[in-house]
Amino acid sequence: MNIATALTIGVGRAITVGLGSCALVVTGLLSMSATAGAVRPMNTFRPYTRRDGYLAPALLWTATVGACLLLAAQSAFASGSLPPEPVAAGRFSNFAECLAYLETTQRSQAALAMPEPLPAENGGTRQVLVTTKGVSRGPDEQATYDAEVGYEYRSIDTASQSIVTNYSWERYSLACRGAAFTGSLQKGYALPGSEAIRQ
Repeated sequence: MNIATALTIGVGRAITVGLGSCALVVTGLLSMSATAGAVRPMNTFRPYTRRDGYLAPALLWTATVGACLLLAAQSAFASGSLPPEPVAAGRFSNFAECLAYLETTQRSQAALAMPEPLPAENGGTRQVLVTTKGVSRGPDEQATYDAEVGYEYRSIDTASQSIVTNYSWERYSLACRGAAFTGSLQKGYALPGSEAIRQ
């Protein structure tokens, strides 16, 4: 699956979630309108008029649906991610070797972390953030390692006099069951944030 297809699927899912939430609102609106006697059977549909008292519910209905569609569109572009992809690792002869691989991965990713942002181009900054609880040991010969490696870039937008923050991430989920290793990696991003420059 290519990136364009994956992003299309992600946007579609986000819109579906947004519209699903809106459906609850619309359902509640219908219930309240029905209780007030403002909704007539669908088979007797005709334009709403002030005379029959249907104009206000019609306007409320239109406004609600419009707001829901806008919310769904915003949800679709608030963030995005690609489907998880498998992480390949060498064949291990025993649990100790697999566990050592998890611990090595943890150390190498921890070394990427930047305690403070570093200067970047055009007066901006960059920082790598690593969030993890480390390697967790389970019963018998089991161990897991989950981590998020985030890349934060902050730049200056001189036109709007604001600081724009872009954030992308990689989420790792690795596990050992005896000598058997399984792992996945998912990549994604968050909607850019903006804050005014303090004078």
